[in-house]
This record gives sequence, C-alpha cells and structure tokens, in this order.
Amino acid sequence: MTYKEFAKQLKANSLCGAYLAYGEEEYLKQEYVDKLDAFLPAGLEILNKTVLESADVQDIYDAAIIAPFMCEKRIVIAKDPLFIKAGKGDDSLTGKSPSEESDTDKVRNSSADLLLSDSLSSTIIIIYVRGNVDKRKKIFKQFESVSRTVEFPLLNEDELCSWIEIKVKKDGGSITPNAVRALIHSVGLGINAVLPELSKLISYRKNEIIDVPDVEALVSKSVEASVFTMIDCLFSNNRQKAYALLEDMLLSNEEPLMIINLISRQLRMLTYAKSLLSQGVSRTEIQSRLEIKTFTATKLFETCSKLQMQWLAKAYIKSIETDFLIKSGKIGERQGLDEIIALLATK
Repeated sequence: MTYKEFAKQLKANSLCGAYLAYGEEEYLKQEYVDKLDAFLPAGLEILNKTVLESADVQDIYDAAIIAPFMCEKRIVIAKDPLFIKAGKGDDSLTGKSPSEESDTDKVRNSSADLLLSDSLSSTIIIIYVRGNVDKRKKIFKQFESVSRTVEFPLLNEDELCSWIEIKVKKDGGSITPNAVRALIHSVGLGINAVLPELSKLISYRKNEIIDVPDVEALVSKSVEASVFTMIDCLFSNNRQKAYALLEDMLLSNEEPLMIINLISRQLRMLTYAKSLLSQGVSRTEIQSRLEIKTFTATKLFETCSKLQMQWLAKAYIKSIETDFLIKSGKIGERQGLDEIIALLATK
C-alpha cells in the first residue's frame, strides 16, 4: 500500500498486525511511526511498546505475542532487521541469493507467516527499514501479497512544495511559490534535505514573507545547484559571482572533474532543450523529457533564449573532449576546468 493509504488506516484506528515500512523519505516514515504512540495511554508506553534493532523474525514475534497491558494495542517497532535489508544481491546473513532458501530461511519465512496471522490482531508491528529493501526476498513477497508493505518514496516536486507551504504556515510564516521552487532547486528532493534549510529561512524571516532573494542568500546549495547557478551567471555576464561560486566549490573540496561533468550535463540539457524548442515542442513536454524540476526548467528556458544553437553545441563538444583529455592523462583536471570556464565566459 502507499503511505497515504497507511495514513488513512492510522487515522481510522484500523491498524493491526504487521507492516513493512521502507523507502527513501525517512522523515515521513518516522513521523507516521511516531503517531502510533497515540494508541498508548499516557504513562503506560514503556509497558506496551518495544523497539528492536537488527532483530530476526523470531525476536519480533516473541515481542509481539505479549498481550497489551491496560490498553487495546501493543506496539513493536523492529528497525533494520537483517533479513529484509537491501544488499548487493546476496542474502545478508547466509551469503546465498534470494532464490536459494536455506533451512534458516525456511524458519524465518515460517515465522513471517506467524507475524501476518490473525492471532496478533492486538499488536501493531512495524518492520522499519531505513532506505529500500531487497524485493526479491521471499519474506518481502509474503508481506506484499497481503498488502502489508508500505512504501515511503521521496515526495515528488508538487508534493514537496505542498509540504513546505504547510510547514511554513504551521510555524507562523509564509513563503512565495517561487521561493518554494527555488529552495527545492537548491537542495533537491527529500524532506530531510529541505528541512534544515527551511528552518533557517523561517528563523531568519520570522513572521515575514520568505522570497527568492532569501533563498539565494541563506540556503546552502548542492553542488549541482551551484554549477547550474554558476553557468547561469556566466551567460548573464555576472562573472564575479560565477567565479566566486567556482572558488567556493573548490574550497569545499569538490573535484574539478566532477564539476566538469556537471557542466557537461548542463550544456547537454541546454542543447537538447534548444533543439526541441526549435522543433515546436512545448516547454511542459521538454521538462517532462528532461525530468527536471519546475524552477530548474524555467531557468533553463531563460538561458536557452540567450544562446545560439551552434555555440551551445560547440561548448558541449568542448566539455566532452576535455573530459576525454583528462581521463587519458593529456591535461590536468584544473587546467581542463579553467579552459571550459574561459570558453563559457566569452559568451
């Protein structure tokens, strides 16, 4: 089931038995697990809640069969059990592929049947996996077959925008839609990535409106966002800011070759977008094909309007050639980066 379906069951007080929660959106996962405490009377939490780390199936079952004390539900949270965590393709304990079932595996799977049985209706069991799981494992398929898996994927851009707006309003502030998009552009998707920077903005602006200049001034950008802004500055004849961004990245120990690769990626997107625009493809369709965020797409199209296709293609080819020369040992990384920056600065 989706996390939204899980939330509905939680709100309706209809949760019972075992659930396997996984996915990259750790903040939401933990938030919903914390909401389970509402089932427990104040002062009785310690008697009715068990939290296990790296437990096996039998350990979880042993904790779950204990009857609730003076309340309707008992809660068992099993974090990162070794039998379900995603690995490199081999079973994390046996060294066998998921398709090979050892005697130990059979015991686990038998215990998994017990976790999913009706006999544990007075217990809510959350198999809490940080990150993703190995979906090939039989025990995962057992949970999935009875709709007891709950995925928490990273929120998409629109969902994250809504979450940010609600969070700011809840904290007594307000934020413009453009500032929301700029924030996501700067740090990427994921509540855990956004939250520290959002808290900084809320604290700085207090009850005032948060706008794009606040994001640009206060938010620590990812290296991808920094490269994007640097290129935009170069194409807007704001060389001083572009060089400052480059220097900040290098002082932060970002590898010149990685910066070159990100520049090449940006030039490829610009070239592709420029070509599609000339063919009459809509901006919405181009954004979808490039799989980029709205703020990023807006900036990309603005940059496209400033540049000629022939020059863009030349710059992109230069970035590819530079990468080859570095990897073949003919020039150093910093020399290659300087040459590309010099070319971009001439536009």
